[in-house]
Amino acid sequence: MSIDDLPTPALLIDQDRLSLNLDRMQARSRTHAVKLRPHVKTHKSVRLAREQIERGAQGITVAKPSEAEIFVDAGFDDVRVAYPVVGKAQLGMLLALSTRATISFCVDTLEGAQAASDVFERHNRVANVLIEIDTGHGRTGRAWNEGSLIRFAKKVAEMPGLNLIGLLTHEGQSYAGAPEGVELRQHLKDTMEIARDRLLSAAERLGAAGLADADTFELSMGSTPTMKFFQNHTHGGFRISEIRPGNYAFGDAQQVMLGASTLHDCALTVLATVVSKRRVDGRER
Repeated sequence: MSIDDLPTPALLIDQDRLSLNLDRMQARSRTHAVKLRPHVKTHKSVRLAREQIERGAQGITVAKPSEAEIFVDAGFDDVRVAYPVVGKAQLGMLLALSTRATISFCVDTLEGAQAASDVFERHNRVANVLIEIDTGHGRTGRAWNEGSLIRFAKKVAEMPGLNLIGLLTHEGQSYAGAPEGVELRQHLKDTMEIARDRLLSAAERLGAAGLADADTFELSMGSTPTMKFFQNHTHGGFRISEIRPGNYAFGDAQQVMLGASTLHDCALTVLATVVSKRRVDGRER
């Protein structure tokens, strides 16, 4: 069957471009000595996630417990929910999955952490949790420089049923685009460095309080635009341990607009058929 024979609309994936995108991000993670834990919400494909693991990705990232369930059912054994999980049903789903895979998720409030503690302690299990840190996006997470961060982390670390394993941030502010007068690529590089250094600073504070060991504490960050310019850095003995880009697999017009990729990098397109034409002001449009 040729492309001309496909019913439309149809999603098309350019396998060569996809492979190149996957290879480049994996190579970047190796160059900067971080684990790549790709976010699979972009493609939601078990087959594609397996390709990422085969290239060297160490675990996957999902947006919600129902996505985690699908991938654990497919055999994935290290899944991180990069979002604060609340609600008995959601926590119950992660509890069940934790008997079959290594599951981790985020907390950023005492109420949310306590709810997770109650569920896991009641069943004599321990949940791996990361505190989500807001490094500038303003969506979720504790402010990276808030005075109560140490007190919050200490309370989480002391809660039964919880194992505080790290800090996580999502520098989604990169999607806002560059301020006037700032070159796009420079803006993405600056955004990455600010988010990275703020996350490292928060980790150093926890380390000084005896709540984080630089050798084992996980520091996770990621967004496709900033990861194109990622460089690791040591601060107070801490380094970023993993990156979590997702959109890099396919790329899209927004990544092109932001300067994170080119049109030639875009691996997914939509094949459509023009079904009608109309005349406007006497001219065919």
